[in-house]
Amino acid sequence: MLNYELMFLMRPESSDDQVDEHVSRYTELIQQAGGKVTHVSRWGKRRLAYPIERLHDALYTIMDFDSDGSPCREIERLMRLDNDVIRFLTLRLDEEKRYEKKQRRKFEKSLPSPPSKSSETVDKPIPAAGSD
Repeated sequence: MLNYELMFLMRPESSDDQVDEHVSRYTELIQQAGGKVTHVSRWGKRRLAYPIERLHDALYTIMDFDSDGSPCREIERLMRLDNDVIRFLTLRLDEEKRYEKKQRRKFEKSLPSPPSKSSETVDKPIPAAGSD
């Protein structure tokens, strides 16, 4: 089995249900071909570096999967035909990159979650420079 990373960008007006539908469709194709999805990361709405089809934002999703490569062609064909997907890229990862990515995920999970602001905390104003 080879390791792949699939990133696709969807139109910003797409709903979360539509993104979930695409992820499940691609996951099903990968599993039918004997592959296994190892990780799905939804980055949400991000600003594009340059306009694509007059759009300035897109919904980013990354899927990592193990496969023999057979579902890649079919997934890319479906993405080309889908009007909601504005860009996609499939990469085959080598073992070294896969190890680095696994270690990065482990590190990110070990980080403490940022503290949430409760209604009891009050932000104190910052004093102006030169005022004593």
